[in-house]
Amino acid sequence: MYQIIRYAFFIVLLVVVFFILRKKQIKIKKWVVWCGLIIWLLCTFLSVLVPIENLFITFDSPQAVLNYTGGVRELFFTVEGEESMLLVYMSKENAQSSEVIKKTNDGWQINPFTSRHSNVISKEEATYICSMYQYRNTDDYYVTVHIQGKLSNNMAKEAIEISDNKNTVFKYYEEGESNSDFDILDITYYAYIKGFDENYVLTVNGNTVTFD
Repeated sequence: MYQIIRYAFFIVLLVVVFFILRKKQIKIKKWVVWCGLIIWLLCTFLSVLVPIENLFITFDSPQAVLNYTGGVRELFFTVEGEESMLLVYMSKENAQSSEVIKKTNDGWQINPFTSRHSNVISKEEATYICSMYQYRNTDDYYVTVHIQGKLSNNMAKEAIEISDNKNTVFKYYEEGESNSDFDILDITYYAYIKGFDENYVLTVNGNTVTFD
């Protein structure tokens, strides 16, 4: 549905333009047709960056946004900011994924404007994948910390320590964070922070993480 509406909108627009030209008895040359097709393709591509739906559609729930943009996907965790919300969901490939959507006074909208910074730290006990997402042109930032390593006294979820210099509270989703059959800890923590600069410091199990 996400792509179909885009294609349909610009096809209708293209047909309307050619209809007007015909009605005005303006002769349509081949090069005009080709130019029209190129412009249509360009507009369709650009619409991914600036969703036309936001002009006339506001969704009543975050789950409705997920269903529209990628089919039915299970939403199981959210982190709310001032102008946006981070959605954590199960993708069609049964992998945990996330995206940021726009918050309005009337509901929720699609958001293509998210920048990401990542830092990966590999230690003997675990790998720490730390990412920061910004809802573009706002002070809404989301920090995710994915930890994967061998279960032990020091690597159990109860022993994980995450903090930053903003006194942020990090939360994780309960289900599927470890696989006891293989003695593997696999867990992701999420948090919202307002504002970010080069002085921001994240500490994960004693490891200092910075973002450019």
